[in-house]
Amino acid sequence: MTRHRPIRTTTCWAALAPVLLASVPALAGEPPTQPILTVDVGMHVASIRASALDPAERFVVTGSADKTVRLWELPSLRLRRTFYLPVGMGPEGRVHDLAVSRDGQTLAVGGWTGWEWDQAGAVYFYDIRTGRMIGVLSGLPQAIGSLAYSPDGRSLVVGLMGAEGLMAFRTSDYGMAAQDSDYADRIVSVDFARDGRLAVSSFDGRIRVYDRKLSLVSSTKLAGGETPLEVRFSPDGKRLAVGYHGSARVDVLDARTLELVHSPVVPSTGWKDLYVVAWSRDGRTLYAGGTGSKPGANAILSWSDGGRGGAAVIPAARARMGRILPLGDGSVYYGSEDPEIGLFDRTGRILSRRRTPSADFQELGQALKLSTDGMTVEFRPGSNDDRTVHFSLADRQLAFENAPGPVHPPLQRKAGTQVEVSEDGFSVRVNGQPVPLEPFERVRHFCLSPDGKTVVFATEWALRAVDLQGTPLWTVPLPVVAHAANVSADGRYVVAAVSDGTLRWYRTQDGAPVLSFFLNVEAMEWIAWLPSGLYDASPNGDQFIGWLLNRGRDREPIFFSAVQFDRALYKPDRVRQLVGSKAPEPAREFDANSLLSMAPPSIAIDIAQEVAPMLTGPVATVQFGVQQGAAPMLSYTVFVNKIPITTYDERQLQGAEQQVFQRSVEVPLLGELNEIRVEVESERSRGIASVVASNTGRVVEQQQGKLIVLAVGVSALRFMPEDSLDYAAKDAERIAALLRSQGTRSFRGVEVHLIADGRDEGPTKAAIERTLQVLRNTNAADTTVLYLAGHGLSDASGNYYLVPSDARPEDVEAVNADRPTAPSLVRWDSLVEALRASAGRRVLMVDTCHARQITGQLDLSWLAKNSASSLFALMAAAAPNEESEEASEFGAGLFTQGVIEALEGSGDLDGDGRVSVSEAHRSAARFVEQHRVGQQAPQYVAPTELSSTILADLRGADR
Repeated sequence: MTRHRPIRTTTCWAALAPVLLASVPALAGEPPTQPILTVDVGMHVASIRASALDPAERFVVTGSADKTVRLWELPSLRLRRTFYLPVGMGPEGRVHDLAVSRDGQTLAVGGWTGWEWDQAGAVYFYDIRTGRMIGVLSGLPQAIGSLAYSPDGRSLVVGLMGAEGLMAFRTSDYGMAAQDSDYADRIVSVDFARDGRLAVSSFDGRIRVYDRKLSLVSSTKLAGGETPLEVRFSPDGKRLAVGYHGSARVDVLDARTLELVHSPVVPSTGWKDLYVVAWSRDGRTLYAGGTGSKPGANAILSWSDGGRGGAAVIPAARARMGRILPLGDGSVYYGSEDPEIGLFDRTGRILSRRRTPSADFQELGQALKLSTDGMTVEFRPGSNDDRTVHFSLADRQLAFENAPGPVHPPLQRKAGTQVEVSEDGFSVRVNGQPVPLEPFERVRHFCLSPDGKTVVFATEWALRAVDLQGTPLWTVPLPVVAHAANVSADGRYVVAAVSDGTLRWYRTQDGAPVLSFFLNVEAMEWIAWLPSGLYDASPNGDQFIGWLLNRGRDREPIFFSAVQFDRALYKPDRVRQLVGSKAPEPAREFDANSLLSMAPPSIAIDIAQEVAPMLTGPVATVQFGVQQGAAPMLSYTVFVNKIPITTYDERQLQGAEQQVFQRSVEVPLLGELNEIRVEVESERSRGIASVVASNTGRVVEQQQGKLIVLAVGVSALRFMPEDSLDYAAKDAERIAALLRSQGTRSFRGVEVHLIADGRDEGPTKAAIERTLQVLRNTNAADTTVLYLAGHGLSDASGNYYLVPSDARPEDVEAVNADRPTAPSLVRWDSLVEALRASAGRRVLMVDTCHARQITGQLDLSWLAKNSASSLFALMAAAAPNEESEEASEFGAGLFTQGVIEALEGSGDLDGDGRVSVSEAHRSAARFVEQHRVGQQAPQYVAPTELSSTILADLRGADR
């Protein structure tokens, strides 16, 4: 097959001019230039309205109301690529339908696209292989409802919203080939038969069939006033299946006469409507889906004998069905509004499934509860999730137990205030006065302010506040649907729950944004951010949001993840200041110039050579090219399954390579699926790009290199002798000795660096920082353990400091007073940068929470956060605000004693003769719980891939 020639990016073609003169403004606008917050969790976070298979059935493409399009590999449903659309602050960018060209190379996407800046619809075209936008068909008289390529690939059919009808365009030059505007309402479904005939359903109640030249040959308005929604030709083109809006019914029509042939028997309960239909490839099985009758449960119906047989019920999604696509091998794909995608076999057995990890607020309504000051929120993460989540912004605590104080639901009744919302949500009155809404804008929920003088509406497109006469006070456009709203009892804040899984705080007086919060329900990771872009987060929380930056109407936007800017934007102290303020002012919006001033490097990456077997295991050759962003590049690192394989010397960039460089790297494959990621650092941000290499051949266990141990133990403090510890130096010595003896059984060699009292110059700041440099001399197969024992504390911003033997008391006081300099202490960034500089697997053990007479708390959030972004495993002796105990009965720090016993054998929890990082932590935590005197709960943060890192091999040893 030949590739389509490039699509033109303008639409002033002679064939279109008569249609477009009335609808295209004289001066077309442009997409907004300010960054737009986007939740990106590797899965859609709003309803999936469109799905399409490529002709070779290698992948399925999905489009969503969250304004993204995603490409999933079949049959694994593994995400391979995300396509970004030009977006606006309101509904602009929501995807209604998409289509894959017959050669599988071009993707057409349409929906609420182009309308915000042109007041005209647009279809975007993407190169499927690269994800780049290659053209725009713009100036269409309405937003896009449906898309389909003809079987011969020569035409693209566009079904329009409103009543503008059907348009067909030649794919050779995207000039208009045919048009039918004789429609009374919007088109909702189009489908081609194999012979080129086209079936169309519309909300005007009619079904139309066109011949291969796109001339109308038959049309019918179905009896009974039913509204047809989806229509699908049978594979032989003789029958037409019809699903209906608002009716649990499916019909099979004669595809030429449009007369009823038969209606499959639908079980009496289980569905409110059945509007999605599909045929198996052999035409023997008819499928249908729609809206389940019970919240949180849905199913697909399957009839044998072309719909004449009995119905089989296949449990599938939890919400309304979006699309059903049978494959040639008999398996069936589905996408739903949960959002969820799945694949099941002929028997209904689920083969693969992907569900959103974001909270589902569709049924939240009155269950969105707030504390009096609005700083604690209670909600259910989903209609089928019985848990109740509480999050306190003030103390950064996420919990499932009772809220720390009273919380209240939204107020909906107040004397003197009457709110009327129509059943369909498209009409609203306050005290008898109509509230102005946009066309197609639907109200989902409403609440009153405590004084009853303000009504807040959560709608399809916005958050709106009106007075008691229905007069608008303020409107906040939203990129996704608002499902619920509540006003704090003190009247200061409105909190909205929206369909991307975020909770958003606004000032009640003027709608100014104050704060937003997102929870990844699966990972239980969260992030809270200010309008300025500054944020607080759990260790991995900033991997789930970012900003889209439009680059015009005919280019795909750039997406920047928050984690790429963690050095500049991760400011938990600033967020705490806002939360603690009695009258917080919303921070200045994060504008495009600010974002671009620290834009990360851009990376193009691809697998240049197929997997090749080697003596040490399979490898793939990966090529990547990088250009600088806002600042020169400093270094790069290649990761395989989150393990860095690039040595320190290889990473460094000098001269012209700080502006642009290329590499071709042989990458070892460590499993069946291998995420190969490239990170490129500049001063304030990092570029990130990845590809996935599959290894279907021999999978070998990673060859072990050296074990490098750097153990620091600080007991005696020269200038603060009264605060000296009993066992920190001894703990470091014991850990170093144990890892040395254990390591000889499982590593190619062991290299130990011990910095403790009584050795050379002792654990001074200079000695510690100098010895940290040895971590640069590591390779991809090595494992590094950095162990710290002694005093540790944090400043008000959460910055961690290790107290060396020559620490000055005035510097400890400076940290506690949040003064900027403490030159005699070892800062967290010295420790983290040393680990970042090393290759291979990295483990950080911290037993430095001994408070004693050194006042101040230890906040490990900075270390945990950097563990997530730097990809090392963190084992910490205690949670923030807890002391790590020294236990005289063991002559050791309690946590360290637990680690030692774990490595000596008690940590072999699975009985395989080895102790991994995660096993060592679990065993040590259990030990601490059994022997602690006060409150001490060891903490653990590690990427999944590092949890299996082996620290001790007990096989062949006396146990």
